[in-house]
Amino acid sequence: MIYEPFRAVRDRVLSDITSGLGVSKDSIIFEEPSKPELGDLAFHLIRMGKLLNKDPEELSHELNRILSRNVFVEKVIRIKDYLDIYLDPVHLSTALFSSVKELGENYGLVPAEKKYKYVIEYVSANPIHPLHIGSGRNAALGIVLSSMLKARGHEIQTRFYVNDMGRQVAIAVLGFRLLDEPNPPEGVKPDEWIGFIYAATHTIIDIRNLKNELEKAKIDPTKYREILEELDVLVADSARLRERFPEYFDKLVEKLSKIEDPEKEISRLMISYEKRSDESIIRSFRKLVDLCLKGFKETLDKLGARFDKWDYESDIAWSGLVDEVINLAKKSVYYGTHKNAPAIIFKDLQKDSVIRERLRLPRTLEIPPLIIMRSDETTLYTLRDVAYSIYKFRDGGADYVINIIASEQTLPQAQIRLALYALGFRREAENMIHFSYELVSLPGHRMSGRRGRYITLDQVIEEARIRAEKILEERGTRAEENIAEKIAVAAVKYALASVSPSKQLVFKLEEALDFERNSAPYILYSRARAKGILDKIGEEPELDEVDFRGGVSDWLRRLLVLELSKAPSIYAKAVDELSPEIIANTLIKISDLFNTWYQKDPVIHEKDPGLRAFKILLVKSVLVVLTNGLKMMGIEPLDKI
Repeated sequence: MIYEPFRAVRDRVLSDITSGLGVSKDSIIFEEPSKPELGDLAFHLIRMGKLLNKDPEELSHELNRILSRNVFVEKVIRIKDYLDIYLDPVHLSTALFSSVKELGENYGLVPAEKKYKYVIEYVSANPIHPLHIGSGRNAALGIVLSSMLKARGHEIQTRFYVNDMGRQVAIAVLGFRLLDEPNPPEGVKPDEWIGFIYAATHTIIDIRNLKNELEKAKIDPTKYREILEELDVLVADSARLRERFPEYFDKLVEKLSKIEDPEKEISRLMISYEKRSDESIIRSFRKLVDLCLKGFKETLDKLGARFDKWDYESDIAWSGLVDEVINLAKKSVYYGTHKNAPAIIFKDLQKDSVIRERLRLPRTLEIPPLIIMRSDETTLYTLRDVAYSIYKFRDGGADYVINIIASEQTLPQAQIRLALYALGFRREAENMIHFSYELVSLPGHRMSGRRGRYITLDQVIEEARIRAEKILEERGTRAEENIAEKIAVAAVKYALASVSPSKQLVFKLEEALDFERNSAPYILYSRARAKGILDKIGEEPELDEVDFRGGVSDWLRRLLVLELSKAPSIYAKAVDELSPEIIANTLIKISDLFNTWYQKDPVIHEKDPGLRAFKILLVKSVLVVLTNGLKMMGIEPLDKI
């Protein structure tokens, strides 16, 4: 069974070279040129000659002699120091169509030689306001990585870490309790309601604090002016928040004014929750968090994000695992104090280049000690994350744990891996992967959760749905039920996951919904076109009906054969390297080639039977490759658009 046609043909050629030269496979250095006009394989004669201790001219002649007898090679051309090899397109297209015939819908999916169990933690947004576009990128990447790894046969468990113990949640809980824990008003999503309470509480407290600072700053005109400007912005934010729910906002103002020290009350709530010392406070935290999660789940369901486990940070803390980590830390040789607080000191560990490489620590990153506890004996989130990391490996039976977390958390994630290593959890430290991604922004929007300034992911999806519906109407398409929403969700997910995670992303809805270029709708439309052609064809031809030589005589058809035969290997590489952008680029390249070819070269009305059979199987190959690529991107293929 041939899973990777291009690789199979390429390996036959390389096998002839190794046996002909009498060398091992490791001695052969080759490239796959980025431009098809430069061949399918290329050898740098000087570099390879040095490795084999051969003169470049002598090596060129030997390779020409060996390859001239190889039926899988069409021609060999020397250009300066490179020997370019063009594989025989007839053998390549035969291998491609044979694979598609044999594997059917599974063509493009290459099973991994060794299967692993991955735990993927993603989204894990603080439950204090609705998911926004940044959380959307996290969700899109989580969906894609899960889909990609499953496609290679790995076992996947997805987890959402509910951050219910931090100061931000305590601020929201303070406002929630002061308002007597009200349910959301009619027609208001639960997460939007919690977002209002959090932003209103935070803003009212900050205004109060700034006013106190303003009084103290009167003797310093410059500082006084700066505080006054900041206060003006906060007052404007408070007026905007009050417009939404004036009755609740005014009640918060009144209740907060009666609290002498809001910061002290926030701290009391945090300590009581962590220490489980007050049942009413525990109920308040859980009620607020669960309300927000209810809204999260509704949004994530639209995207197709599914979670096997919802892990509460408080449950990890209460389980005794955090205490276990603290006790291990105190017994460790790396235990010490930092800023007058107990800490794990990484000074010696991070000097070891081997450890840095094994833990994938950025070369120039200086990693400070991990403080275990505050002065009030509450733990820091990084310590609780160490405990949670151990839990994910234990509970999930994981070989690898992937944490999809923004790049701004690079330092804490490095601290966690080092802490695991220092405490003796070396396998866990080495097999925990921080899948880092850069932030995403919307043009013209400055977002702030604590001020209630954000564009929710729900709003983005809804606006995408409205625009998709309008585009379909303009194209004269009679859309099936929910088709616009499916296109909208696909467009949003693809736009957020198709750009390399290491690059900052400016999300533009008009580009995400462009049916004519790099977008999910464009790929979906290309696939639907291929499906439509095959639906009209009816019965699929057999291989002995195909005119392979005539089929590859056209340059565009030859290019399509080349890219389609490479696709399984490219998909497998993308999965192994956790690089969804590679799959996205392949989908676009094949869609571009297919659309360019199809517009110039009829399939259904082709009169030559052998050529028609070739074209039909070429379209079938396009359909299967696009289908599986879309699925690996977490996008539902659509038969009609």
